[in-house]
Amino acid sequence: MLQIDRHSRLVYQDEKPVRLTAREFDLLLYLYDHAGSVCTRNELLNSVWGTRFQYDTGTLDVHVHSLRRKLSLPPEHPICTLRGVGYLYKLEEQPADTPRDIRSFFNDILIAYTPQWKALEMDIELHLDPFVNAITIDTDILRRMVDAVMPLFLIPKGKLSLSTSLSVNNFTILIQSPNLELKLAIPVQN
Repeated sequence: MLQIDRHSRLVYQDEKPVRLTAREFDLLLYLYDHAGSVCTRNELLNSVWGTRFQYDTGTLDVHVHSLRRKLSLPPEHPICTLRGVGYLYKLEEQPADTPRDIRSFFNDILIAYTPQWKALEMDIELHLDPFVNAITIDTDILRRMVDAVMPLFLIPKGKLSLSTSLSVNNFTILIQSPNLELKLAIPVQN
């Protein structure tokens, strides 16, 4: 089990101290604080190395590799590489009937469809309503709906926009491409 002491900047793996460089600690902390969310390469470089970072992204790969080695992470380690996108610190598995937040749901969508979008050279935009985590919806039904319609939007070199909005009674997902628009309205559970 991983433990991070922010105040002393110490990390323990299975109650044994792990020696990390300052940059490795900052990288681990950023990934851990954003667990369950996809962290893009640029986001990590800007947040951990600073806005004046001028090295290639290989530096990030080396630091992630070093973190994995020092933490002796098992093959199913929590730091996942999303080729061409960035990294994801996986959350512990939740039972299937546990409500999940909308951001995690959309991160799952990004992970699932990114290889297809990249192969088709599609431009993807994602806009989430700032209040989406204040609601609970059945993400299993939502996932089936998105999976059912997504093939309609897989267009070579196309542009795809996913956005959300929240009203009193409904959570709405708007999926748009230049020639197709689809709204999915899901009742909000109170």
